[in-house]
Amino acid sequence: MGAKDQKNFRRTTAKKDTSSLGVVYLWIATTVDKQVDKMVNISTETPEQTQARLRRVITRCDLKVYDGTYAFDEFSHAEFAQRARQDALALVRDDEIWSQLVPCTDEGAELFAIWRFHFTEGDDNSGFVGWLANHLKETFGTGVFVVCGQNSRRAGIFDYWGCPAILGVSVLSEVRELVQGS
Repeated sequence: MGAKDQKNFRRTTAKKDTSSLGVVYLWIATTVDKQVDKMVNISTETPEQTQARLRRVITRCDLKVYDGTYAFDEFSHAEFAQRARQDALALVRDDEIWSQLVPCTDEGAELFAIWRFHFTEGDDNSGFVGWLANHLKETFGTGVFVVCGQNSRRAGIFDYWGCPAILGVSVLSEVRELVQGS
């Protein structure tokens, strides 16, 4: 957070009497939201306001559901040129491997149902991933994964979501209902 941004925030210290926690610093917004032309918004709102905002955001997003099932395929950095696939929805790496999300029907693999959200220009979608992931966990007991990308021509951030393929029909039905405002 730069000095310019810090003038709109104040630092408070929450002290606990436990040696394992130490001192915790919290940044608390002291100004109203400003719509900034940035990839990530900062919102100051109650949990109820967040819930209402994100329920509106999901009704305005562009949802695409992918047919079939997908899995992660891992390979070494040295194998990238030979193994990276044109049909990969996502390619991410760490210090050891590349991992690509690709169509897969191998029942021995961990298979996922996949969908994607593109958000509407100007919508504050901050907190969306946590909100929807929590909703799906509470409703179906499932975790999800999310891989984000950036497309400046389509309002910025977009998300690929995955859940276990065995729950795909139920989870996607719920997602469609949320998109429809149900």
